[in-house]
Amino acid sequence: MGERFTDTSARHQLLVGEPIEEHRHPEEEVRFMSEGTAFFDIRDYQDKWVRIQFNEGDILVLPPNAYHRFMINEKVALSRVYPTGQAYSAEHREI
Repeated sequence: MGERFTDTSARHQLLVGEPIEEHRHPEEEVRFMSEGTAFFDIRDYQDKWVRIQFNEGDILVLPPNAYHRFMINEKVALSRVYPTGQAYSAEHREI
């Protein structure tokens, strides 16, 4: 733990084992994992967490405005695709 890695699309520094805080995006989010594993936690329609293990070779599509967070378990190569051509924007959830 404590090693930093880079999200290859948004250039965020990610810390192994620490969750990225809960947030959502106004646009659909498409992610491709080319190396490593991570967990994505997504809120369902009843506001409960659903955990998805995201492995090398997986593609994950999140609908617009779906609250989510994630945690990497090891070195990852994680890319984000912006299908609408929009710039990155995120709204963090106030708890």
